[in-house]
Amino acid sequence: MASITLQSNSNYVYSQGLNENPPEKLHIEPRPTLGQGATGLFNLYYVPLDVYYSLQDQIQAEAARDKEGSQENWLKITAAFFNIITSAYSGLDTVSKILIYFQAIKPNCLSFMPKISKKLPFIGLIVCTIESTIDMRGLKHAYSMLEHVHLTRSDKELLRDVKWLNQEFGTRNSVTDKARERSLIRRVYPDCAKKVQKMVPLLIEQYGSINPQEWRKLAVDLLKDVKIQSQKKFLMHSIGMIASAITIAGLVAGMCLCPYATVLSLIIIGGIFSTMRYGINEGMMHMHGWKFDPGHLIPDYVKKIFTRCVAQDNCDKEVLSRAL
Repeated sequence: MASITLQSNSNYVYSQGLNENPPEKLHIEPRPTLGQGATGLFNLYYVPLDVYYSLQDQIQAEAARDKEGSQENWLKITAAFFNIITSAYSGLDTVSKILIYFQAIKPNCLSFMPKISKKLPFIGLIVCTIESTIDMRGLKHAYSMLEHVHLTRSDKELLRDVKWLNQEFGTRNSVTDKARERSLIRRVYPDCAKKVQKMVPLLIEQYGSINPQEWRKLAVDLLKDVKIQSQKKFLMHSIGMIASAITIAGLVAGMCLCPYATVLSLIIIGGIFSTMRYGINEGMMHMHGWKFDPGHLIPDYVKKIFTRCVAQDNCDKEVLSRAL
């Protein structure tokens, strides 16, 4: 009976987590903006939405006494404030150039724009610095998990790793249980976190009472999932740090009046690395192992808008929703 219980929990399917968790819980994990340090009309929609989710999660973090989550939320909200400023200017600049080209407005109507543009690199530096801080925290979390999770060990050492997971993130019927759950989700994402919470107590309880080979197989399977999630998180935040460093270099080059081609190249390369970070977060972190799902790269609100615009009836909407 014991082995059946363990086996049933080890077969936990990652996609189940998205269906079982309430939508608000899914905003605990980091949500990197597409185009770190970049500006544009896209961010004017995306960033306020992310602020809304962060404020929503902040209420839950305060209720759960989750200091770590609260700090991360305020960092994201602060970065978003400055990001909106730069994005609004970028959007206004683009629209104004189009209107001037078609002679809809006179160039002297926007004489204040050059003065504002001189301040934008400083704002961009603030955004990149905050995002770098978030990435550094993520790197620290991933490194801590990798430091305590090993696969090529004896059963007793595997049990020690499992007990560490239980000590750091297990439930104790106390007011801090919710904070531990949220902390685990930030490190390994909701689906893997659910598997850890279900299997760790059983592995500890049934150590020595079931077939040792079967117990080892289940323990290694769980720790392997945790390790891969931590490796993906480490990779994601490392790329985020590179994106911030290159973007900061581009902004500083612009402030030092370097050639425009140099500045533009650095900003574009920084944006490419940031997009890679976005791709790992959205396309890989919710998947089992190293699988990649390009369908997750499309934000849910874009899917909804597309479905409403294209689908003719409810039947078509269902087909499109499954396809996306």
